[in-house]
Amino acid sequence: MYKSRLKVAVFAVAALAMAASAWALSVALHSPEIRFPNEFDKKTAAAIEAVLNDKRFKYVDGLYSHWPPKWSTTLVYDGDAKALKGMIDALAAVKDMHVKVTFSKDLSKESGTGHSAGSWWVEYSHETPDVLELRVNLARVDVSELALTAAEQK
Repeated sequence: MYKSRLKVAVFAVAALAMAASAWALSVALHSPEIRFPNEFDKKTAAAIEAVLNDKRFKYVDGLYSHWPPKWSTTLVYDGDAKALKGMIDALAAVKDMHVKVTFSKDLSKESGTGHSAGSWWVEYSHETPDVLELRVNLARVDVSELALTAAEQK
C-alpha cells in the first residue's frame, strides 16, 4: 500500500514539474507586443506596434510562446465589426506586411490557447515574418456587420 502511494506521489510531482516547465515556455502579455525576429525591419515593427496599441482597439490579453520554430504571438482584442475593419485596414497599410483573415465558429472552443477568446486574435509567427493573421471569432463578431462596415467605407 505504501509503495503504491509513493508511486502516485512521485508521478504527481513529476507531472506538475513537466507542466510548470511547459508553461514557462509561454509568457503572458499584459499589453500588446510582438517579439519580432532580430533581423526584422525596425520601422515596420514600429508601425505594427502603433496599430496594435491604438486606443480604438480594446486589448484583452495575449501570449508569447518560446516554442521553436514558430516563436508565436497571439494577441486578443474585443470590439465590434467596425473596430475589426479598422484594425484590418490599419495593418494592411503597413508596408511590406500581409494581412490574412481567418474565421472560427467559436474561439473559446479552440483548445490549448491559454488566453481569452475575445472578438478576434492577432497572430504572428517567426515562420511567416511578413504575415499577420487576424482570426475572427464568429461567436462574437457579426460578419454581416463587417460586410456593412466595408460597404459603408467605399
